[in-house]
Amino acid sequence: MLKKELGISIPQNLTESEYEIFMTKILLEHKNNPTIKSFIQKFHHSRAIGFDRTILHEAGHAYQYRMTPYPENFKFDNKDEWKIARNVSRYATHDSEEFAAEEFADLVTNNFTSPQNIKDLYKKCGGYSEFIS
Repeated sequence: MLKKELGISIPQNLTESEYEIFMTKILLEHKNNPTIKSFIQKFHHSRAIGFDRTILHEAGHAYQYRMTPYPENFKFDNKDEWKIARNVSRYATHDSEEFAAEEFADLVTNNFTSPQNIKDLYKKCGGYSEFIS
């Protein structure tokens, strides 16, 4: 739907990292398009700051992949880890990659501060440690 609405074609054979960078650029270029705004609102959560939050989330994926090309992705089987992830967002509970991207967005919007238990889980999920003390 977005490809047709925006008149874009996505290059074939992009790596995951290249795809995320490509789509981030597309979203930035078309951020005032009503379709994009509607799409973003569907994925909004209580700590989100709208469109900028979504861009930061996607940048978090790209940055994580650049720093750790093949991060080990895992589901939160441990109930305590799931609860920590839930403190970041509902979407962060999906898996370690989504948690790292959501926490990256939080770190950037909150002057790189988070509770220690969230920082520890961020490191475990492959979040890049230069963002946290």
